[in-house]
Formats: sequence, structure tokens, C-alpha cells
Amino acid sequence: MADSREIMNAASKAKDLLIKDRPRGEHAFDDLLKQYPFDGMIYLKRAEAWEFLEEIGLARNDYADAARLLTMPKWKQPAENALRRLEGILKLKRDRDARSI
Repeated sequence: MADSREIMNAASKAKDLLIKDRPRGEHAFDDLLKQYPFDGMIYLKRAEAWEFLEEIGLARNDYADAARLLTMPKWKQPAENALRRLEGILKLKRDRDARSI
């Protein structure tokens, strides 16, 4: 079993891979989540990659999972902040789309 630092490093590498090569990055995260389904750091790093790729809905979902699973304020608070920020973006987009109908 890996320790939290090893899991964080693996998640960071998967994040970089997802940004550079989406199919391989998705596979890397799938493998990590099969091994460590309750590690919030994996969701946090994947959310950061999704946000970089402008996949706001996917990022929002992963930030929500990260915020729910992380316990250390050092990591939980940034996940919660990002979640609120993306929920605001998604609300603005929904409002804008509703006005254009």
C-alpha cells in the first residue's frame, strides 16, 4: 500500500498525462481510483486537469468528491473554494443560455 505522498505524486503525474494525452491520462486516473477509491487527492488532481482542459462540469464533479473526501484543511479548503468558483461559472453559463432561448 502506498503512502499519501506516493499517491499524491502518482496523481500529479496522471494530471500531467491527462493534460497531454487525454486517453492515457483517463486510464491512469482509472487505475489510481481502482486502487484508492477514497483518496481525495486523486480527485483533486483530476479536477485540476479537467479545469485546465476547460471541462468545467467534470472538474466541478471531481472538486466536489475531493472536498467530501479530503480531511486536511490544507487540501480540503482549496477543493471547496474551486468547487464554489466553478459552481458560480456553471450558474452564469446556465443563466446566459436561458436568456438566449
